Amino acid sequence: MTNEGWESLVEAKIDAIFLQAARKELKITLIRPWDNSQVEIVASGVEDILINDLRLQNIVDRVQIFERGSAGSSRGLEESLFRLMRGRDPLPADLNWPLLHEKSKAIESGVLKFLQIEPVHGAIFAVMASDIQLRSCTAIHRA
Repeated sequence: MTNEGWESLVEAKIDAIFLQAARKELKITLIRPWDNSQVEIVASGVEDILINDLRLQNIVDRVQIFERGSAGSSRGLEESLFRLMRGRDPLPADLNWPLLHEKSKAIESGVLKFLQIEPVHGAIFAVMASDIQLRSCTAIHRA
């Protein structure tokens, strides 16, 4: 799926989360209520993950994917990465952290990818991994 596919997740509901720490793999299943379709985010080679304020109802408001060639400021990326890596908002001096610059350059060069999902209601997700894909699944049939 293209970047337009990521934008199609707005207002989708997070249905399932599956983390295999030993395999460094994360799967998040989402349901798009307007067409009852199911999509899956699959991250492999996970280096870091943050799931904050998980609730039974998690509705997506905004999705940002940072990868080679993606639009966006490196400062915005570095602030989001810092939140992922340290669990708090950065102070100005925090953005001089060498490891932060190393990870940011790895994302800009395509070695790593970074995905952030912000909710209308529910969990904030952030994941840094070697590969992150959005996959279509078959439609869900519910009674």
